[in-house]
Amino acid sequence: KQLRHTEENGYRDVLKEVYLSKHTIIILDCSKDAISEVLTQAQQIGMVSEDYYYLLTSLDAHTVDLHSFKYGGTNFTAFRMIDTNKMEVKSVIREIVSKEITQGRTLNIQDGNLDTTTALIYDAVHLFALALHEVSSIQDINITPLDCTGEKSWAHGSSLLNYMKMVEFNGLSGLIKFDRQGRRTVFDLDILELQSTGLEPIGTWSIIDNLNLTRVAEVVEASSPINIMANRTFVVTSVSTPPYTMLKEETKKLEGNDRFEGFAIDLMTEIAKFLQFNVTFKLVDDGKYGSVDEHGNWNGMINEVMIGLKIGRDTSELQSHHDLVCRLL
Repeated sequence: KQLRHTEENGYRDVLKEVYLSKHTIIILDCSKDAISEVLTQAQQIGMVSEDYYYLLTSLDAHTVDLHSFKYGGTNFTAFRMIDTNKMEVKSVIREIVSKEITQGRTLNIQDGNLDTTTALIYDAVHLFALALHEVSSIQDINITPLDCTGEKSWAHGSSLLNYMKMVEFNGLSGLIKFDRQGRRTVFDLDILELQSTGLEPIGTWSIIDNLNLTRVAEVVEASSPINIMANRTFVVTSVSTPPYTMLKEETKKLEGNDRFEGFAIDLMTEIAKFLQFNVTFKLVDDGKYGSVDEHGNWNGMINEVMIGLKIGRDTSELQSHHDLVCRLL
């Protein structure tokens, strides 16, 4: 499926098609800027749960904040070319940021997570400088103006290209080495998995060693307390009742949980954080708490809870709980 974005529904239309297809192994091929929005809308539809597996193809997934998706039990796997834990990478990042600050500019490198494009540009300039230094050590370099649309070429161009193919060094993106055709075929990728601490390396891949998984399975003690709500997604249905549950008054269109505010919303959000589960808020379709008719059928919030839990028509216990809740409110 091609990711199609609309002003009205974002990516939800195509995500609903995937949801209805019952496919649970998803390769998400999009830019890093779209990852968070796509996954947020997938979560609203019910596609971020323990039944789903996502492979993120962007080499910059490590720069995206995935905190909201790590409690749903979903398996998120990604690749990374830039190992920001290496000392040489950290050193270069500090140097770049320091120079930008000195010149009154800012550089957006969140949590030291350098993006792949910036690292490759840095390595390319370094490669060019090294090759140019080698050429200038054996030739007198003359810089003459050239017409980009003309037929004349720079006299030292071929020599420079040959030296660029010969140069080898360790850059921000790993070993910089080219074959005879000028292609970079030797490189390593870190395999990342979303865990409670964020995207963590669980292995590596290279054209020489192929796949090498280093993850060690966690040992869970039998006596350890089990949080049965962790890594699950719950739908919380509510009635618009100030100051407990309210729709935000904003000039711009809000989506998902961002539409709501109030004491009940804040309380449930904090409970979800503490117990490590995801929550999706919605308003009751008919705007009622719930009451039972002469046929024993409920409406409102109670009806939606019964549908969600697949409860039958024995309503005596529900009636007592319903009366208690209404008195408390």
